[in-house]
Amino acid sequence: MLEPIQPALMLPEVIDETRWFGRKHRYLDPDGKYVFAYLANASYAHLYYNTTLINPKEFTSYTIC
Repeated sequence: MLEPIQPALMLPEVIDETRWFGRKHRYLDPDGKYVFAYLANASYAHLYYNTTLINPKEFTSYTIC
């Protein structure tokens, strides 16, 4: 038997749905309360940088550690 997962969420940054993509929690079950869906992309295919600190013209290569 599944119990709703919402009462098990404890951290303020997890409970606050405004901090999530689309400003809401996502669930995989029809009732929207039993199977929490967390999606993340750990792909190294993208390089992100702070344009106020780095000039993109200075990049000639990079290494993933």
